[in-house]
Amino acid sequence: MRTVCIVNQKGGCGKTTTAISLAGIYASQGQRILLVDMDPQSHCAAGLGIPEKRIDLDITDALAAPEGSGIDPAKLIWKPSRNLDLIPSRMKLAGLEAARGGLADRDDRQRRLSYFLGTLSGNYDICLIDCSPAIGLLTYNALAASNLALIPVETSFFSLQGASKQVSTVRSVSRQLGHSIQPTLVATIHDPASGLAGDLLDELRKRFTDAVCPYPVRQDPHLKEAASVGKSIVQYAPDCPAAEDYGMVAAWVKMRLFSRNPETAAATGEETADSLPEHSGVVQVIGSVEASAIAQRLAARLSKQPGAEAHEEHAEEPAAPVGIAGQIASDLRTRAATRAEEMARLAQKLSGRGQVAPSPVAVATEEAPPASASTLTLVPEVKPMAGQTPIGLPMGIRETGQGMLFVQPMAMGARIAIAADFNGWSPDRHVMRENVELGVFELCIALPPGRYSYRLVVDGHWRNDPFNPGVEINPFGEPNSVLVVTGAAR
Repeated sequence: MRTVCIVNQKGGCGKTTTAISLAGIYASQGQRILLVDMDPQSHCAAGLGIPEKRIDLDITDALAAPEGSGIDPAKLIWKPSRNLDLIPSRMKLAGLEAARGGLADRDDRQRRLSYFLGTLSGNYDICLIDCSPAIGLLTYNALAASNLALIPVETSFFSLQGASKQVSTVRSVSRQLGHSIQPTLVATIHDPASGLAGDLLDELRKRFTDAVCPYPVRQDPHLKEAASVGKSIVQYAPDCPAAEDYGMVAAWVKMRLFSRNPETAAATGEETADSLPEHSGVVQVIGSVEASAIAQRLAARLSKQPGAEAHEEHAEEPAAPVGIAGQIASDLRTRAATRAEEMARLAQKLSGRGQVAPSPVAVATEEAPPASASTLTLVPEVKPMAGQTPIGLPMGIRETGQGMLFVQPMAMGARIAIAADFNGWSPDRHVMRENVELGVFELCIALPPGRYSYRLVVDGHWRNDPFNPGVEINPFGEPNSVLVVTGAAR
């Protein structure tokens, strides 16, 4: 069982909403989820429609139970929905960490929750802990029991100021406990129409880079409505903006949570959040190959590499070199009719003048190391589609002398991007370009030899490549497309 605590000393930043939303999404995906409320205000029970008057036992009883005495799970654990269990709290939890509350004088006072959850770990895949807006014994227990600390941050000035302190606090507590934990941040209650909120989000990403979830949660009245009727957002309004955002956050958190085994990190010498410099503000995803845009710009300035700005997030892809135009022209000459031959001749004519042919294929470069071989089996999960452009250019992927060429029909959507393990699964890094003449989206990405996984992001929706028969099932039960770069075409 992997465990995530949702923590922030600031109230009103969406901790409980985040906990309930992630729990509901994971449960809807078939994961066995345990939600533990460590906030005396008991908002998790209220948000899932459980009246406090009906609660017989709560997490207080489990933490204060004498050694050897058992807690009746039937009286402690509630089942708000399928695959989702809740251990609620009540106001008496606040007294537990007081000087004479029964927890402070115990030798294992910081690990009572960890020991208790250990007895339940075989029953669940993921545990989510909703923490109180304070740093005390209750939060210490939550951090000691967790693999990852998720810090919701409202995109407001005071929340931004508190984020740095919160990350430092998590690191400090982690060191005191001798426990490896990843502090990560997610922007919540975000108003995309507000210029100030956008500036604060950019500053948050600049300050903490890869430790910030790339998917902010937009402000959405459906969240309050869902809580008022005792449902998670995925149950109440699965198609609303907040449900979509939390779905992306859930996938990102799960990827970080299962990217490595935190318990063996120290033994294997892996770098953890605690081993990073205090001033760096960076929490790395083990195995990720995408550096932040800020780090790339800095590296480009130091090394004075030409064209390095093309790697910046949201920057335009550089124009294609003549080699790609020639490659396309060659395909068109062998497969197409008179119009295609004219385009090929035009491409050759322009290339002879040192220019670039019209409607070029955008070329992006990657310095990523070859992805390690997955243990998943290639299966035809989704039957590939057969397709070509009107003038014969095949859809899907193919290896060229300049890199892997991705081609998708324009009829598929208005915007198509490639999210992959070679770009940190970013939906914005490699956006395909329209080629109106051919009726396709296209992009060529230079990759080192190796095996890679990718998905298409079509108008914001993630899917596998329907023209690529190579498919593997990812940890979320969804199909990833697979490509293999041999380097033979170079």
